Amino acid sequence: MNNIQVHIPALLRKVQEMSSDDMAYVSLTINDEAIDQGIFYPAFLHFEAYGKNGSVADYESIDALNYYEDCLEQQDAG
Repeated sequence: MNNIQVHIPALLRKVQEMSSDDMAYVSLTINDEAIDQGIFYPAFLHFEAYGKNGSVADYESIDALNYYEDCLEQQDAG
């Protein structure tokens, strides 16, 4: 089973956005991290929501947490 760690406030904002748009269901897709032409792309969680009336909306993605990068940013700020 795939898993992903995301920032809770970002996840909450995404859920609130879908709820405000009266969406009833959501499809969550986990995409693995990748390296393409030497560039690192983190894993991400993608959202596609469905309304009770049959409407479908793409709510884009949230990148996975990158602890190594976050630690470096905190060191540079301190």
